[in-house]
Formats: sequence, C-alpha cells, structure tokens
Amino acid sequence: MNFINNIINNDSLPDIQELKYKKLDKRYLKTSRIHMIFTMSILIIISIIIYLTVDEFTSLKLLLSIISGLLLITILLYIYQKKIYENRGWCLRDKDISYKHGYIRRTISTIPFNKVQHISISQGLLSRIFHLRSINIYTAGNSAYDLSINGLEKDDAEKIKTFINNKISLTEDE
Repeated sequence: MNFINNIINNDSLPDIQELKYKKLDKRYLKTSRIHMIFTMSILIIISIIIYLTVDEFTSLKLLLSIISGLLLITILLYIYQKKIYENRGWCLRDKDISYKHGYIRRTISTIPFNKVQHISISQGLLSRIFHLRSINIYTAGNSAYDLSINGLEKDDAEKIKTFINNKISLTEDE
C-alpha cells in the first residue's frame, strides 16, 4: 500500500467567512451595556467613598479627574459594545457549529459534532430578566466549555441543543 498525500488547491477550499451567520438577539446588546454601566457605576461609587473616608485623599480635583476618566471610558465602551455585537454570530451546519466574535481581534471557532461530549444551557441574572440563554458546548479532554454562545433566544438555544444532541446520537449509533 502506497502512501498518498495529494496537494489541495487553495482556491477550492470553502471560505468560512462566507457562511451566513445568524445574529444574536438584540436584547444581548442591552444586557452587555447594562453590565458595563453597572460595573463602571460601582467604580465611580468606590472612588467617591474613598474620597469621603480617606483623610489623605482630599483633592476634589483628583476625584473629579477619576470620575471624568471613568465616564469617558464608559461612553467609549458603550459605543464599542455595538461594534462587538455586530461582529457576533453563529452558524449551524450538518457536521459542525461555528461562532464568530470580536471586533479588533476577530475569531471564528468551529466545533465538529463528533467531538462534542456535553451541551448545557445557562442564564445569568440579566439574561433571565431579558429572557436570553447561553449555550455551552463541551468537547473531550477539557473541564471548561470549548464554545459558549451568549445572547440566544430561548427557542434558538433549545433548537441548537436538540439538533446537536441528535447529531451526537447519530454519530454514536454508527
């Protein structure tokens, strides 16, 4: 038996960028922004508490500079959240699931169904309020999830989980 390892023409390779990715629910952008504003508000409150309680911290000018900086960062992150949201999406195919995310550093992750060990659906507090779900996909050899898609509608999360579970069952039966 001879070993054969043919060269593949790069022009014939499928382009994963060309897939039609489904956008996350618009409510996900709201939850991301609320989370970011909440975090920045806590930092501002901590700055004010430090100013009011620490005797050495008596410069009102310094406090206002810190708060102004935090507010500026909040505004920039608020705008940036939209860019991040616009670049997120998922695509389900016959044999795998792909997820793209990132604005500055763009990433596309693809997990073949024959590597999936477990799937879970989860919700954080804000996700529960906005009726969103996250799906976490685990593969062999790792205790953490390998792919997590946040900001899914309940029906989409359930359909993805059922679809992948059915594919896993078919693979195990073969």
